Amino acid sequence: MRLSKDKTSLIYNQFLTLSGIPPDTYEYRLGNRSALEWVIDQYQVSTDKRSGITNDPNREDDPQYILRLIGQVITVSLETVKIVRSLPPLGLPEEKSPTSPAVNLE
Repeated sequence: MRLSKDKTSLIYNQFLTLSGIPPDTYEYRLGNRSALEWVIDQYQVSTDKRSGITNDPNREDDPQYILRLIGQVITVSLETVKIVRSLPPLGLPEEKSPTSPAVNLE
């Protein structure tokens, strides 16, 4: 599973590509990555080199689970961005630049 270079498509496997991912999806971030990028990173089939144990997030009882999760993450990301954009400014004073002193010692 990986994103296309322009991040508008998700290549799920060799048979399935999800297209039309809105750019605003990537504005909702968890740390330094978008929620979608986090899911793509965490929901990969991987094998530990040392132990040989395979971690497969696919669920035999629900083969559509990851696809549904991706759709839900995109929806939540877009709705969150829409809500945040609609919020009024906090009205906090602007931060001083790092070069200006925070305290006047005179």
